[in-house]
Amino acid sequence: MGTFTWSLGAQASGIPFLLGKDRAKAAVATLVATEQGVNLIASVASFGPERPGGFPPLAVIARDVQAGFRFVMAASSA
Repeated sequence: MGTFTWSLGAQASGIPFLLGKDRAKAAVATLVATEQGVNLIASVASFGPERPGGFPPLAVIARDVQAGFRFVMAASSA
């Protein structure tokens, strides 16, 4: 059986007719965000080593979390 692909964004043109113009902008934004989130989650499955070596040390996790917060804070203050 082949891979089934479906774009949520292709459904955006019908939203104004279903919800009205006033609510369409928020609905399309939600639809696009959902599609992007699903694509991100689906692509994450391929990250990482083929044979994981086990759980990383706590110091490595803490360092990664700190780096992530620094990145987010730098992006939000720009």
